[in-house]
Amino acid sequence: RTVNVLLLRWEYEDLGVGSEVEALAQVLDRDYGFQVQQCQIPVERPIRKLTQTISNWVDDHDSEHNLFILYYAGHGVIDEGRQVVWRNLRNVKHERFAELKWNGCEDILHEAVSDTLFLLDCCCAAGSASRPLKGFSETIAASGFESLAPPPGPHSFTNALTRVLRKWRRTQFSVVRLHNELLVALKEMPPEQISSDGSLFEWRRTPVHYIRSNDRCPPSVVVSSLATEGGEVVVIHEEPTVNSQPAVSPRVILSLILTEDLRLDDAVACRRWLSAFPLHTKTIHVEGVYHGLSTVVMISLPVPIWDHLENIPGCNFVCFTTSGNLLLKEPVPD
Repeated sequence: RTVNVLLLRWEYEDLGVGSEVEALAQVLDRDYGFQVQQCQIPVERPIRKLTQTISNWVDDHDSEHNLFILYYAGHGVIDEGRQVVWRNLRNVKHERFAELKWNGCEDILHEAVSDTLFLLDCCCAAGSASRPLKGFSETIAASGFESLAPPPGPHSFTNALTRVLRKWRRTQFSVVRLHNELLVALKEMPPEQISSDGSLFEWRRTPVHYIRSNDRCPPSVVVSSLATEGGEVVVIHEEPTVNSQPAVSPRVILSLILTEDLRLDDAVACRRWLSAFPLHTKTIHVEGVYHGLSTVVMISLPVPIWDHLENIPGCNFVCFTTSGNLLLKEPVPD
């Protein structure tokens, strides 16, 4: 029934995230009708001020029929204790340098009954994951545990997020779908930039999605506009694109390590079972089976299905792909 958004950035910072945060705020406010609050984290006593802001925000809006969206743009690092630290500047010796540990501030949200969507645009963003909240929690992070995130500009997470949300302002979509479309949007951007030494540098980063829930089969948060302007809300069943050109849906290659050897007839039976199984398993493809110290099965599946998978022993991420097995001359999967 209500969606309350808190956009966080530092009052003094060296990235220049202000214009992108303002653009995102306008989309969430005008196009979606969400209640948007911006907070500039102060340099003086940042932990106390941010904790107070989040506490007041939760006290004012928390309910079982509310969705919290918490967004952050700025610097992020992993400290020696494997905790995420937010910083306002690269230069730790600067007189106005400030930092805070996000996990300490997040503890307030563990008492909230609202569902929460985290959107984190910083380096090491995936390191912000912690134990499940009391309410359902879902996150899209601009980078992995120890990865850099692109600065403000055409390759940034916030830039892509704003473009997708503006395009989807009259649609109803899940966060899993949003993550999938962000992959498409970032893939379409020119990948290289010239570094200071004249070499080519890949600035694009793969956003990370994860769900924190005690539910064994958790759903995904569904987002739609609450604005009262005329126009029909369209539920997305197929995968839309940011521009008018059809885009190939990204897929994930996984390796499955089996404890027992798999015979050839077992592999054929496995492929046949996946093809005949109903629902989304029809889009899961067996790409290859290999013998070694144990049997390794390579499979590909759509990103939204991968986002919903819980941690499976013996299952490892290999890469993202936008085609079928080229050696088999299979068509590009839908």
